[in-house]
Amino acid sequence: MAEATNITLANLQFATARVEGGLPSIYFIGVDGRFNRVRPYHNHGFRNIQRPNRHIFFVAGDDRYEFQRGATIVANYTGRHVEDYTDHPDNPHNGHNVITPTRAREIYAQNGVHMDNFIAHMAANPDAFYGTAMDDIIGVLAEQFPT
Repeated sequence: MAEATNITLANLQFATARVEGGLPSIYFIGVDGRFNRVRPYHNHGFRNIQRPNRHIFFVAGDDRYEFQRGATIVANYTGRHVEDYTDHPDNPHNGHNVITPTRAREIYAQNGVHMDNFIAHMAANPDAFYGTAMDDIIGVLAEQFPT
C-alpha cells in the first residue's frame, strides 16, 4: 500500500504524456526526496508507485538534464522524454514526453477530469483506483472528478 504523504499539489513536480493520448502520469516528490508516480493510464492498470528516490534524466538527443526536486519545468524540458535509471541503472526505462503540470491539467480537463480534485482524493486514498483498466480509467475518473 502506497503512502499518501507526497501526493499534494505542492509536491507536484512534472508529468509525462503518451503521444497517442490518454491521461498523463503525474510525479510528486516530497521534501524528504520520496517520489510518487501516479500512473493512471497504463497497460497494466492504474498504479501509484512510491520509491525512496528516483534517478531521472530529461533527454533530447545528446542533451541530458538530471531532474532535481523543485526544478522549474520550463520550455527547455518540455518535449524531452524521461529516462528513469531508478530500478535498472544499466538499462533505463525510456519514458514518455515531459510536460508541465499546467499542460497535464489541460489534458485531464479535455478528458473530463478535474486533476486537482483527483490529486486531493489520491492524497487521502492512495490506492483507491489500483488496477483499474486503461480502457476504464478515464470514465471512472471523469465520473468522480468532473470538470
